[in-house]
Amino acid sequence: MTDESNDSINNAVDVWMTRENLNTEGAVVEDYGHYIRRKWLFIGICVVAAFLAAGYSLKVGAYDIGYVDTYRTIWEHLTGNIRIDSNDDYVIWDLKLPRTITAILAGMGLAAAGAVMQSILRNPLADPYTTGISSGASFGATIALGLGLTIGTAGYAVIANAFIFALIPMAVIMLVSKMRSASPGTMIMAGIAVMYVFNAMTTMIKLFVDPDKLSAIFEWSVGTLEGTSWNNVFIMLSVVIAGVILLQLISRKLNVISTGDESSRSIGVDAEKLRMISLLIVSLVA
Repeated sequence: MTDESNDSINNAVDVWMTRENLNTEGAVVEDYGHYIRRKWLFIGICVVAAFLAAGYSLKVGAYDIGYVDTYRTIWEHLTGNIRIDSNDDYVIWDLKLPRTITAILAGMGLAAAGAVMQSILRNPLADPYTTGISSGASFGATIALGLGLTIGTAGYAVIANAFIFALIPMAVIMLVSKMRSASPGTMIMAGIAVMYVFNAMTTMIKLFVDPDKLSAIFEWSVGTLEGTSWNNVFIMLSVVIAGVILLQLISRKLNVISTGDESSRSIGVDAEKLRMISLLIVSLVA
């Protein structure tokens, strides 16, 4: 076979491989485009569903008001056209709307926390509950409400206690993650173990407190929106939005560490440091 024939064959092979690579890259780009469009469609559907559900939550209650009237009342308040002869504005704007917004913000915070924990622990079962963070926060609140042992000031003593004790499961997970033999499953099991320890101590405290304190502990544990005001909304809004923004800023690095610590180190991402920062933000947001 002559050199010219070999060159022709090599050129043909190169052209074929180039076309195959272009076709593969084009398919990948097209699939990614479909994924992005589906994601934004899903987000849009969720936003619409949340908007409709919020209207229904504002409508339901002892005070009778129509579904459309709830949105009209909010619009009139925003535009300054408040009807003096109606209690709709007071009921919707001052009583119900802060509760609804607080519930939405709580859902946002928990959703973001769960997504981040699943990424950094590489386990779909990871969330603030299975990692013990919620149990630690509940134990801290129980100490404040049941025993009166607080860390922060009077106004935010329960919240401060909850945050401080939520850091303990985070520290345990970080210590376990430093073990060479630690796997995502091991970290989840460590979180579940811490969760049971905190739940046991919380239950023990409940056995010895008086009924009034027990009622307050139970109410805090299961969650309540009663008494929520616009001041609470603004505080929660600042915390959740700040946390979500911070998590969004490091989201690309979170995607990297979800592939493994070795892969992260190979491209210059400090997985342990990023995991600690993420868990700290999650403890605050969740």
